[in-house]
Amino acid sequence: MAYLYDDWNYILQSEPELGRGYADLVMTVQPQSRPRGMCDLLIEFKYVKLAELKLDGATLRAMPYDEVVALPAVQAALDAARLRQMIGAGEKLRCAVVVAVGFERLVWRCQ
Repeated sequence: MAYLYDDWNYILQSEPELGRGYADLVMTVQPQSRPRGMCDLLIEFKYVKLAELKLDGATLRAMPYDEVVALPAVQAALDAARLRQMIGAGEKLRCAVVVAVGFERLVWRCQ
């Protein structure tokens, strides 16, 4: 959350059009912060319904993180975010996909 309020170092863009689609959230380093080696950030958000998993909230909350990530629908959501293909593979770019699994769990992958 601290990064979201850091307007001195980052330009925050919601749903900007990129070369091959739209990103959910892009945080571009301000020009004065580039010499400090800061990275641009791209975050994609996905959602998987509990009904799609055929699980209830209590069962999902009790599952270990690794098991939640391994669920086929969650893996499909994580794999659907082809972030580096969307914006390119710059060395100063950090990408992440965050998947909400119902309202019970969050899983993520950094690329």
